[in-house]
Amino acid sequence: MKRWSVSMIRAGLWVLTAIIAWGAVDRAEAAHCAPTAGVAAADDIAFGECLFHSRSDFGQDPAGPFASCAACHYGENFRDRAAHFDILKNAKGKTVQVLRNTPTLFNAADTAPYSWDGRNPTIQVQALEAILNPREMAGTGASADQLDALGAFVKSLRPPESAYDRFVGGDTTALSAEALSGLDIFLGKGTCATCHTPPLFTNNQIRTNQKNGMTFSGRTDPGAGFVGTGPLYSFNVPQLRAVALTGPYMHNGALGTLGQVVRFYNKSLALGLTEQEMRDLIEFLKAL
Repeated sequence: MKRWSVSMIRAGLWVLTAIIAWGAVDRAEAAHCAPTAGVAAADDIAFGECLFHSRSDFGQDPAGPFASCAACHYGENFRDRAAHFDILKNAKGKTVQVLRNTPTLFNAADTAPYSWDGRNPTIQVQALEAILNPREMAGTGASADQLDALGAFVKSLRPPESAYDRFVGGDTTALSAEALSGLDIFLGKGTCATCHTPPLFTNNQIRTNQKNGMTFSGRTDPGAGFVGTGPLYSFNVPQLRAVALTGPYMHNGALGTLGQVVRFYNKSLALGLTEQEMRDLIEFLKAL
């Protein structure tokens, strides 16, 4: 009878463990998201949430760094974390490589068009582009039901209740004195509401963010001018609800704090805000 050494036994156990582990991974990757019985795809939030986190349902490599929607739009509060180089193509077939910041998904149901240059009219079109993009999910495709379910989930994402919500709901003590002053500046001297119009704090338009010859990134991203949705160096106006949770900021993530954003616009738009007024404006933005 063959005698087994300790090393042979250990090697056998290692192989057995590896086989079990491989089987577990194989089963996990084979378990695809399934629609909810009796629920239309456009209303199937649970199906959409599963797809949002899936690393294989769209034919993508599960080991890829950005294999799922959640890989970029991740975190408990869907905080923005990633900026990626991307290659865009316009109607004439020309291409350009740009650095684009992962946008917030809060209130996406009410903030069309999508992408920083506004080239995608619906969440479904935007999702399919990300799925097929070799610089993002690098998938092979998605069904109409999958895209509708993804849309249902994304449309369900709302920011947590804020001090501003309580204030407009009738709680006059919800905003600090500094935040109240910041609200006045936002609506008045700061001219912020011209583009970031309440209640979502966006006008859903394409606008330039480079004034008076100032730029924070260099003119390396032609923005809407490249895809024909607006002038050169213009971008989609983002919604500002829960903005304190959704940094970094700007189309390329170049500004990391709200203070940097306020100071940039104070100078580029020649607003003339004092140091205290800028601090108050930041306190209001934190309250959104």
